Amino acid sequence: MSGAWRRALCIVAAGAALASVPGIAYAERTIGLTTGRFDFSVAAGQTEAGSLEVINSGREPLTVLIYAANQAVDEHGETAYTVPSRDDPDFLYSPASWIRLDVGAETGAIGNIPYIKLEPGESAPVDFEVGVPDGVPPGDHQIIIFFEMSDRPETQKGTGTSSTTGRIGCRIRVRVQGEIVERMEVRPFWVRGLVMGESVPWSYALRNGGNVDKIVDARLILLDGSGNEVVASQVATETSIYASALSENAGVLDTLSQLVGRYIMRLEVTYPRESQGAADVPELIVEERPVWIVPLWLAITAIVLAGGLLLWLSWRQAVRSAQRRVDRGQIRGKTRGGRHSRSRRRREAAQSVAAEDPSDPDA
Repeated sequence: MSGAWRRALCIVAAGAALASVPGIAYAERTIGLTTGRFDFSVAAGQTEAGSLEVINSGREPLTVLIYAANQAVDEHGETAYTVPSRDDPDFLYSPASWIRLDVGAETGAIGNIPYIKLEPGESAPVDFEVGVPDGVPPGDHQIIIFFEMSDRPETQKGTGTSSTTGRIGCRIRVRVQGEIVERMEVRPFWVRGLVMGESVPWSYALRNGGNVDKIVDARLILLDGSGNEVVASQVATETSIYASALSENAGVLDTLSQLVGRYIMRLEVTYPRESQGAADVPELIVEERPVWIVPLWLAITAIVLAGGLLLWLSWRQAVRSAQRRVDRGQIRGKTRGGRHSRSRRRREAAQSVAAEDPSDPDA
């Protein structure tokens, strides 16, 4: 691809990225770069150099801040960019501190950040050197050179004020030569164990415990009890997992039809493995989780039947309790009635005896 085509593509990509920021329009302000990436392989103590151009392809003058930042990925896979501070005790081992920028245009400064001014259609060369200090551990390190559009500063020297309106970056991957450690794992991989309907929720995290970046592809496959593929989905394509970082992903797999029974959700992760200096040797990680799928209508029917059964059992229990209370009442009534009958018979017998024997003093 020619340099002109590369430049045009970078400009279009930069304009699209800036226009995607919500609430801000960039119809007249567009910034572009002739290239967006460099890959260096450097031994500790050595230096590499590169160059690019920053272009004002819009219709308004631009003030462009230029600075280098480190890339950091937190425990949730979120990426942040930080400018190194000289007060940091590990400043010399901070990748963004290894770079020295040489802007081929008249520059000013806002605080400690240099800036250049570009008229519409104007470009400026930016040269840089990356010097890796001695003692830096081997592996891949990321540096981002940011080109940030800003309102024109109020002052030309010293500390000024400005407002940011968008930025693009050039990524520099520095591989410090030495022992390569490759350690990719899936942790965790979660699938809902019981699903009612046609959608199976899932999530996973890919962790790069090695010292080199990896480009991974990931595929989810739903298998039946015989191991046959029911449905599959490509959930990651050429996704970068940086050294000592992770990437999280989550979603829902649509079964496309109503299924019932026990299935297996399989996650297949592939990435190129560097073995003894040979790149692009494929590596495969496989994780599986069981999942029971129940049709929604069947689940509703089961719930209705279970609810009806519980109501019937409750009604039967109430009827039996009432019947027992009635039975106990009848038994007590018969007992009292029997006692009364015996007392009356005894009194009648006594009266009969008295009538037959007038001499009885009790008569």
